[in-house]
Amino acid sequence: MRELKRSIYFISFPMSFIGFILPIYASSLGANIMEIGYMYSIFAFISIIIRPIVGNLIDKKGRKIGIVIGIMFYTIVNVIFLFGTSIGHLLIARIIQSIAASFLWISVDTFISDISNKSNRGKNFGTMDESITKGQMVGSFIGFTILFNNYSDNPFQLIFTIFLITGLIGLYYGIKSVPETIHFEREYEEGNIKDKKTLGRFLIIIGVISFISSLTAPIYLIYLKDNITNNLSSKR
Repeated sequence: MRELKRSIYFISFPMSFIGFILPIYASSLGANIMEIGYMYSIFAFISIIIRPIVGNLIDKKGRKIGIVIGIMFYTIVNVIFLFGTSIGHLLIARIIQSIAASFLWISVDTFISDISNKSNRGKNFGTMDESITKGQMVGSFIGFTILFNNYSDNPFQLIFTIFLITGLIGLYYGIKSVPETIHFEREYEEGNIKDKKTLGRFLIIIGVISFISSLTAPIYLIYLKDNITNNLSSKR
């Protein structure tokens, strides 16, 4: 668990920063609301297609391979943001980010389930969320400090150079230290879901919430950019 937390901590640095800056930066490159909506929609669309495939893969090949692949794709996202200068680059980054999220978070959740029992399952999930949040907080602090204090003529390049380094550190720990848990003895009984109707209602609720969040988040951030912040295109 400690090895996985360390790896996830480092790979989490750019996540909140990208989530906040993406629609604003895309708008500064000339993207309209529809194009920004495509960037968010493509993330959900790719996730719907690939997540069942990922689940089947890690059940057969193991959790570690999913974690490592996810971290590798997140690292590639940092490379694209480092060198990308067009809306097309941002769209490609979102597609790869969706693949990364599908591999990484399904594998991480399954890993935690494998090593947990009834007495510590909630604690283990909470501890992992703590590591993710810490990484996102540190990464956001670094990103916005550089962005708004003119530490570089090209702040985005400096920011994503740092994020690329932290991503490579996370990848190193993922390959070197994270154990395989597919053969761990499980405390729960395997079998089919008993209450499929309740699960179906739950999934519908989660889907509606996710849809509303994806619809409003980019518009809200663009509103902040247009009414509160300066145009970021001058900083690129």
